[in-house]
Amino acid sequence: MTFKSGRVRQTGEQSGDIFGDLTMHGVTKPITLHVKLMSPISNETKETHWAVTTEPLKRRDFNLMFSQGAESISGIAQTVAVNIEIEASRVQ
Repeated sequence: MTFKSGRVRQTGEQSGDIFGDLTMHGVTKPITLHVKLMSPISNETKETHWAVTTEPLKRRDFNLMFSQGAESISGIAQTVAVNIEIEASRVQ
């Protein structure tokens, strides 16, 4: 799974959207990552924490389907969302 960003837009004081292309299972689709600063940089640790989410993605759009029998009993949702937590440190 790879994501290549194209542009960024600030949506709030501590949030923004990153527009780009997500490639998963050999299929590339445009998506938006929603980024929110969870904790500003700490003077002591020089770390920040971020939350990154997406709108629900359809597995079928990325050819992530199983056999009909497996789909019916697996309990796997047809839509999924990407949720990422990032901890970043400033290099001194």
